[in-house]
Amino acid sequence: MDELEKRDKTIVSLRTENKALMDQMKEVKGRNQKLCKILGQGEFSTKTQLLEQIEELTTVKNELTAEARQQK
Repeated sequence: MDELEKRDKTIVSLRTENKALMDQMKEVKGRNQKLCKILGQGEFSTKTQLLEQIEELTTVKNELTAEARQQK
């Protein structure tokens, strides 16, 4: 009977530990999703800024090219 009670206690203990670990895993997954979202937004922001700068530089280049042609 003692061995059966020990197994029952072990099972209860392992189930409790498993539940705690599952809760921790859910929390980590949630934080990971938030982090991925933040990083994705930062990446998007950077790409947008780069595209704006490229467009601005292209405009300046075209203006300078047009001025150089006019001076010839």
